[in-house]
Amino acid sequence: MTKQILDYLGVDMSVEATSAIRLLASTLILAPAVAGLALQALLGIALYKGWKTFGENSFYIITVQLMWCDVCALMLDLYVAFPLILTGTQYMGNSTALYYVPLAFEGVAFNGIFMFSSFLTINRFVLFIFPSTHAKIFTSLGTKM
Repeated sequence: MTKQILDYLGVDMSVEATSAIRLLASTLILAPAVAGLALQALLGIALYKGWKTFGENSFYIITVQLMWCDVCALMLDLYVAFPLILTGTQYMGNSTALYYVPLAFEGVAFNGIFMFSSFLTINRFVLFIFPSTHAKIFTSLGTKM
């Protein structure tokens, strides 16, 4: 069915990307991933320094969890997306352990980023609009690491 659709649209899948396009595309994956990991490292240092002071704060706890989801997603971009785009081949083959398990972790990481970002937004909204409700709902009970 997919081949019929591609034929109908006039798409020729036998055309390969040039090495210049592969290099550009892989650089566009590599540069933001490395910059993101560097920024996450700085955030991690700041969060580690303030752990004793802010460890009970719900914003702090959510931020730590969001940071780990970001790190997981960025590392998997470097492990899967960067080499795949640079080489143009799936160098891991169909290995479940080397390819599909990391992709499952990437799905978990992106869902975590979405959920923790939403949770953080709700947390801040409730804090500024309903401060008394915030104190009851967002406690560190059960979220200690």
